[in-house]
Amino acid sequence: MKQLLLFTSSLFLSLFAAAQDNLVVNGGFEKGINKGFGFEEIKGKEKEIDGWHAPTHDYPDLYMTPKKSVAMAKSGRNAIALVLGGSRQEKTKFEYITGKLTRPLIKDKVYCIQFNTLLHRTSKWAATEVGILLHHNEDIITKIEDRSELDATLYANDGGPIVNTKWMTYSGYYLAAGGEEYISFGKFGTAESVKMQDLGYEPYSQLDPYQGKAYYQLDDVSVVQMGSGVDCGCADQIPQPEEGDSTVVLGTEAPYLFALDASGSMKRHGLFDSLRQTLVRFVADVSPGTPVSFSTFSTSARPVYTGVKGERTTEVVDSLMRRASVGGGTNVLAGLQLAYESWDEGKPDSAKMILISDGQFNVTPQIIELVRNQHDTYGRRLTLIQIEARAVGVDQLEHYLDNYIYTTQSELSQAVAQIKQRKIGYKGIASHCDCIEEFADTMNYHFVIDYSGSMREEKARAIFAMRYLFDEIPDNAMISVTTFNTQSQKLYVGPKTGITMGELTMMLSANFAGGGTDPTPGIKDGVRLAESMSKNRYSHLVLITDYGAVRLSRHVDMGQIISAGADRFDLDAYAITVSNEGFVTTYSEFDIPSKRYVGVGRSKFENDLFRLNRSSCDFTSQPYHHNPTNAAMKNGAKRFLGGLLKALIEGAVSVQ
Repeated sequence: MKQLLLFTSSLFLSLFAAAQDNLVVNGGFEKGINKGFGFEEIKGKEKEIDGWHAPTHDYPDLYMTPKKSVAMAKSGRNAIALVLGGSRQEKTKFEYITGKLTRPLIKDKVYCIQFNTLLHRTSKWAATEVGILLHHNEDIITKIEDRSELDATLYANDGGPIVNTKWMTYSGYYLAAGGEEYISFGKFGTAESVKMQDLGYEPYSQLDPYQGKAYYQLDDVSVVQMGSGVDCGCADQIPQPEEGDSTVVLGTEAPYLFALDASGSMKRHGLFDSLRQTLVRFVADVSPGTPVSFSTFSTSARPVYTGVKGERTTEVVDSLMRRASVGGGTNVLAGLQLAYESWDEGKPDSAKMILISDGQFNVTPQIIELVRNQHDTYGRRLTLIQIEARAVGVDQLEHYLDNYIYTTQSELSQAVAQIKQRKIGYKGIASHCDCIEEFADTMNYHFVIDYSGSMREEKARAIFAMRYLFDEIPDNAMISVTTFNTQSQKLYVGPKTGITMGELTMMLSANFAGGGTDPTPGIKDGVRLAESMSKNRYSHLVLITDYGAVRLSRHVDMGQIISAGADRFDLDAYAITVSNEGFVTTYSEFDIPSKRYVGVGRSKFENDLFRLNRSSCDFTSQPYHHNPTNAAMKNGAKRFLGGLLKALIEGAVSVQ
C-alpha cells in the first residue's frame, strides 16, 4: 500500500521523461552549491546553482535539505522555492527562476513540458496564472518593466489557483516557434491570488514566515521532444479546429491583415528586418488559398502586398518587404485604416487584423471607432503586438481584441507564432494527473512500554496512559503490547476486541519493573510486529516511557529503525512521557526526516494518532524536512512557545 500511496504513476512518468533527452540544464537543481544542507538565495547567474538564475532582484530560495519546515525535494536533495502571490497583489514581490536548454527548440516540433510544484502547507493564499515560459532572450523577464504582460507558454491548471500541497506533476505540449533556448517559471498575468479558505481549504497550523504568501516549491523540470516512447503524463492533446469553426473556410484560413510600424524607431538594431524575416516565415506556414495583406505606416501609410497565398507568395512578400521604406513618425490610425481596406469582399469574413508597433502611441477615439466598426460589420478582431512599448488606453479596445502581446525583438517570432497557434486552438495548458484517492481506514497500534528500574514509581502512571490510549483506539484495530528494559518481552498480539480493559490492566500490573533502560530492542520488535501486520493498514508505534523527547532522540539506532520502517510501510511513531516531576504527561512525535522525537501538544498528538481517514492525497503525509513545532522554538518565537507550553500544561492528561 505504501507504494500505491506515493503517487506511483506520476512519479514513474516524471522519472521516465527525465530519462529521455531532457533539454533542461540541471532540471532537478542538484548541481551547484554542494553544502548538502541549508538554503541560499539565488542571486548571481549560475553562482548558486548551475544553469539557473533569478532574472529579477526578488530572489527565490534554493533549499538543500534545510533545517526548515518546508517539503522535502521531489527527488534528490534540492528544490527551489518562490513567492508567486499573496494577500496584497499590488505589493507582492513576485519571484522568477530562469534556466537554460541544452540546445534550441526546433520549429514546428512538439515538446512535452513537465514540472513539479506544490504550495507550502501553511500558505493562506493560492497563486493564479502560474506557468512556464519558453523564450529566446535570456533576459526577457529582466528587461520587461511590467512582467504581468507576459504570456506563459503553459499555464498550470489553465491559469487557475494551484492548491496542491503535495508534489504534483504538471504536463503539457508545446509547439515550438523555433530557436527557444531558455525556460522560466513564475507568475504571468494580472489575476489576483485567492484565499485558501475561500476555496474550501484550511491551511496547516504552524508558525513560519510563509503564511501570508502564496509560497511554492519547484523541482524536476523537463523539456523532451515528442517521439516514440515519450509519455507526457496527463497532458491534454493539442486541440484541432472544431467542426463548423467560422475561421476555417473550405480548407483555408480567414484573411490575415497586417499593419506594420515602419517609423524611424524600427531601424534600431535591425528591428524592421527582424520583423520581415518573422513574417516571411509566417506566410510560408499559411494554408494555400488564404488571403494575406501587408501595409506599413510611419507618417503616412503605404500598401506592400495583398493577395491569396500561392506558390510564389512567400518570396514575393519577402522581396517587397526588403524594399519597404523605413523612417518618419508613427501614424497608427492611417496604418490601421489602410490595412482594413486592403481586403474587402463586401461581407463578414472574420479576418484577423494584426497591428505590430514599437511605439507608445495613444488609442484615440478615432482608432476605437475604426476597430469597433470593423468588428461589428465584418467580425474582424484585432491582435496588437507591441515591441518593448505599451499603447496608452489599450484597455478601451478590450471588447474587440483577439489578443494583446507584449514582447521584445528577440521574441518576435514566438509572438507572431501565437497568432496561428491560437487560430488552431492551441491552449497551452499544463494538466496534472488526479491523485487516486485511497484511504487506510483500518489502523494498527503497537505499544512499547518502558519497564526498566526507573519506571518502578511510574508504573501506575504508565498503565494509566496505556488504558487511556486503549480506550480511544478503534475497535477494529489490531494491537500489540511489548515491554522492555535492556531486552524486550512480547505480552499480547491480536485484535483489540481480543482483550478486555481489565485483562490488559492485570497483564501490565503483573509484570515487574526493573533493570537498565534501552528502548532500542523494544522498538525493534514493535516495528517488526507492525510490518508483519501492515497490509492495507496504517501502523502507529507508541512508546510509553519516562524518557523525554531529547533523551529518546539520543538513541540513534532506535531512530534509524523507525525511519527505515517508515520507508517500507505506512508507519508513524509517538511517545508519551510519564514522570512525577510536574505531575504532567507530555507528548512527542517522531520526525522521520530528522530521525528524532519532537514535543507536540495534546491536541495534535490525539488528532494524528486517532484520525482514521488517512488519505493518499492528504497533504499532511507529504514528507517535510523539519518538525514545525521545534523549528518555531529554535527560531525564538517566544509567543508561540509560551502558548504551546500553556496549552500543554492546561490541556495535558494529568496522571494522579
